[in-house]
Amino acid sequence: MYKIVNGQKIPLTQEEIDALKPSLEELKLDKITELEEKYQDANIQPIEYMNTTFKGDQYTQDTLVKVLSAGTVPDGFFWRDIHNNNIPMTYEDVQGFSRALLIRGQGNFVKLQTLKQQVRDATTLEEVEDIKWE
Repeated sequence: MYKIVNGQKIPLTQEEIDALKPSLEELKLDKITELEEKYQDANIQPIEYMNTTFKGDQYTQDTLVKVLSAGTVPDGFFWRDIHNNNIPMTYEDVQGFSRALLIRGQGNFVKLQTLKQQVRDATTLEEVEDIKWE
């Protein structure tokens, strides 16, 4: 790395290079933000259920809450999968769909908390950089 002094390109000292690097605490905060974004994304991905794939986005989750709060579904009720096929569902099927999303979300939450603890426990920049949501 270089700096320009009086029109001349001069190499940075190691001290100057080190000053440009984020501190361990800054890197930890950035990593936790990154992990929280990955967690949010993981919770809205499509999900396999009843031998097909359904959307798992926030709109779907909100709609499930409304359907479940009714306590029943009408005859002929269906949920549309990601291929736009109408998949017939009973109230119990809707409960199972909600349960599948809940189980996935809980697993993602536990994973997030574990990774955040690893970040907090890290003592070097390299350790923080090695922590990944996979």
